Amino acid sequence: MALTNAEKQAAHRARQAQALTDMAAVIERQSREIADLQARVADLAAQLQKETAAKHAMELKMLKAQLKAK
Repeated sequence: MALTNAEKQAAHRARQAQALTDMAAVIERQSREIADLQARVADLAAQLQKETAAKHAMELKMLKAQLKAK
């Protein structure tokens, strides 16, 4: 039994709709992953800034101690 043109078109539209649904799910998952990674990058940047400030403070203390020793 051969499919009519209308049946073929309906099947094609159904496949397209499923493909779009699948792509939307992938995009949603990737968007969540991107948001999680952006949050992680922000946390790491804040941690780096904090540690850099602590390092600079330590370097200043060492330089002041060296100046006092002279």
